[in-house]
Amino acid sequence: MSGSVIVLTGPPGSGKSTTARALAGTYPRAVHLHTDDFWHVIVSGGIPPYLAESDAQNQVVVDAVARAAFTYARGGYTVVVDGIMGPWMLGHYRRALRHHPGVELQYVVLRPDRPTALARARQRADPGALVDEGPILALWDQFADLGVLDGHAIDSTGHEEAETLRAVQDALAGGRYRLTHDGGSPRDPAIGAEDDRDEVPHASLGADEEDLLHGGRRTPRLLLRRLLPGDEEAVLAYRSDAHASRYLGHGPMEPGRYAGWLAERATGWSLERPGDRRFYAVVESASERVVGDAVLIRAGEGLQGELGMFLHPETSGLGYSLEAGRALLDIAFSELAWHRVVARADADNRSSVRAIEKLGLRREGLFVEGTPRGDTWADTVQYALLAREWAASGA
Repeated sequence: MSGSVIVLTGPPGSGKSTTARALAGTYPRAVHLHTDDFWHVIVSGGIPPYLAESDAQNQVVVDAVARAAFTYARGGYTVVVDGIMGPWMLGHYRRALRHHPGVELQYVVLRPDRPTALARARQRADPGALVDEGPILALWDQFADLGVLDGHAIDSTGHEEAETLRAVQDALAGGRYRLTHDGGSPRDPAIGAEDDRDEVPHASLGADEEDLLHGGRRTPRLLLRRLLPGDEEAVLAYRSDAHASRYLGHGPMEPGRYAGWLAERATGWSLERPGDRRFYAVVESASERVVGDAVLIRAGEGLQGELGMFLHPETSGLGYSLEAGRALLDIAFSELAWHRVVARADADNRSSVRAIEKLGLRREGLFVEGTPRGDTWADTVQYALLAREWAASGA
């Protein structure tokens, strides 16, 4: 009989390790999988996991953790995984769940308020404990908004150890913290995996993931991969919004137009020729939901290009444009070895202008009535960044 996997996570100072150890002890056959150990066995070449440049390393480590957890669970153990596992890492567990459908997967986040987490974390004296304020608060901020999984958080502010353990046990008993392989989280314990769907349908990556990721990129919270025919409903959800599309020359997307729109963008992925365009779906890793699209365009002369993005308005304030934009710039400069990248925006679109400026691009000029917008003409601002400027920024 298969066991279960419980991912118990939260920022430093949330009490996850103490609670995980106590929780595992309440089951007759249990494993406490302390994920810090998986980082500590890297004896050379390791990168502190809270640094941005550690993403590739962290993906490898979390994949190893997920595989170990499901191997124990397949043997009938209840596995309590203890570590910093944000929603952006859950794809590894969901993929394992696809191969082991008899294993139950639950996800619980302990989230005390920010001052409490900081105070608790800085009091720790065990060797190797993270006590620096900057990384502690940065990690807390990453758990501050869990998107569709925010209901999986337990406020442990003011809790004694026994109170936190009881809160976790009550949450698990209710079944609402269970995850499914397709990115869902049951809203009612009576709903099975076959009936569970996100509010906006998404395309499952399945066995084709490696092909989709060729030329794409993972970030802490996002996946940039090829657009698929199955993304139609998700893309229409934001591109058909008249208000969100008001700065586009062609206006909102109408139902039935997606197939043609996608066909026009399905070629040129290699970016070998001037005018080639590589269109990405921007996927929220926590929900595996398409929340936008992005593009790199090869310019006509030399190793130059342009980037662009269109994100669902409901992601405003989450920092996805900055995260996706940095990924695009890294692809352009690191993978494609481009010399220069430009970005353009409607001068009235202040949010886009701010996003471009946050990415570190220089403003080069204003093109008065440089872009058609319906029956009128709009002013366009242009920004640019050179490869050496990107390298110097340390991004």
